[in-house]
Amino acid sequence: MGEAQAGFAILTGGMRFTFTYAVQTQEFQSQHGGLHQFGSAAASLKF
Repeated sequence: MGEAQAGFAILTGGMRFTFTYAVQTQEFQSQHGGLHQFGSAAASLKF
């Protein structure tokens, strides 16, 4: 199984925006579906 991950964050004022993207290969030979790809986004506010 292999995994690659990339992301970035933007900080401005009291806010932070982040995004991460990941790609995974099959873990088992009998597993179907090829690559698994997903992303995650988040926003936070400092107060």
